[in-house]
Amino acid sequence: MSESPNAHRNIENPPQWQTTKTNVKGRNEHMYLNSLISDVQFCIGKKTNHKKTIPAHKFVLGTSSPVFFAMLYGEFSKTDIIEIEDCETEAFLELLRFIYYDEVHLTGQNVVDVLYLANKYIVPVLSKECVNYLLDNVQTENVLSVLNAAVCFGESRLEKHCWSILSRRTTEILASDSFIDIDRQLLVSVLQKDNLNVCEIDVFNSVKRWAEAECSRKELEINIENQKVVLESLLYLIRFPVMTAKEFALGPARSELLPLEDVKSIFIYLNSNVKEKSLKYPLTRREFKPHCCSRYVKPMKNYLWRYDEKDTDAIRFKADQEIFLAGIGLYGSPCGGEYTVSVEIVIESEPVHKHSSSFTCPPYPEMNPIENPPIHSIMFDDPLRIKEETYYDIFVLLDGPPSFAGDDGRQNVTEEGVNFVFENSSGSTNGTSFDEGQIPTLLFYF
Repeated sequence: MSESPNAHRNIENPPQWQTTKTNVKGRNEHMYLNSLISDVQFCIGKKTNHKKTIPAHKFVLGTSSPVFFAMLYGEFSKTDIIEIEDCETEAFLELLRFIYYDEVHLTGQNVVDVLYLANKYIVPVLSKECVNYLLDNVQTENVLSVLNAAVCFGESRLEKHCWSILSRRTTEILASDSFIDIDRQLLVSVLQKDNLNVCEIDVFNSVKRWAEAECSRKELEINIENQKVVLESLLYLIRFPVMTAKEFALGPARSELLPLEDVKSIFIYLNSNVKEKSLKYPLTRREFKPHCCSRYVKPMKNYLWRYDEKDTDAIRFKADQEIFLAGIGLYGSPCGGEYTVSVEIVIESEPVHKHSSSFTCPPYPEMNPIENPPIHSIMFDDPLRIKEETYYDIFVLLDGPPSFAGDDGRQNVTEEGVNFVFENSSGSTNGTSFDEGQIPTLLFYF
């Protein structure tokens, strides 16, 4: 359906309307999409029959964006109407809304387009708003499109976060409808990753789906020969040697996508006790592992940490850059046993995350029982975004047998370029401090 020919608001401009506005924001909000004293217009839209004409004011635009300043007081200074054909109206209106009165109405449908315009017109505060919105709202359903935008716009923080989601939820994302729509360059980047949580046979099946879709995009008949053409060298990024012999036999070997000589070589590799290392295909298995911040130097000797139903172990920490907390590590019992765990994370006395789970630990070998006690990973269902230079308290209520404990804790720990600072938490009623006790590790990613 065609849009109306202009985007003017039905604004009343009564005499002395200025006296009803108590601040600059209110006055500028009144002028947003207001044709009153407008001295420039934009014709917005990618399609001729969907274009809108939008009134604006050079002074407001020029004082907010160096690009608009150059346009409106330079090459286009005598132009009555400026054509903008690389965006849709909704996104441009949100750009103007932010420029006029520091508000923006972001949605999952418009945020990438608004980010594009914020970068194009050099409005960094709006770019940050868009990136923060995406960091809070990126999901498995849209992570690939957001990742592509992050790469295009050079948003490294957002790109890291998207890769982290892709690493954790790889199987689900590769099986999604959106996967077959990614471009070749992004597909290469995915296939080159080691840190993926997926079986290699699922990688192969997803790449085959992508090849079929690529044939359709190129208006080629979907057959084996054309799939080979669009895949070219991509097959050599798939790790066939880590599949089981059965997976390889029932899938890739029958697909006719691989050269017969390669099929034979892989079969020999999979069924041989002596592994040939000269195969054309990668030999290492993909595996997702979050980064781990360990805060104790050594385990506590000759002492076990005890629990009851009321006292909590707690620690306070901050990080010098934004990260996502994927979980925590906890000590278990040297004698084995089952634990129930309740985790609550608080910022300035406000709970921001809760998690409940359980874990079972086997008996620990009697020889050297305290040199390297096992740490059990408690992974959150949804990771928690940790703001930089902001203190968080982690409260853990454990129910189970006495456990190992850590000793000689470090207040400052640097891991993967992130500096963590640990402090005592006032909510720790079971004895854990930065120096000793439970919660030996934080599991995180970018």
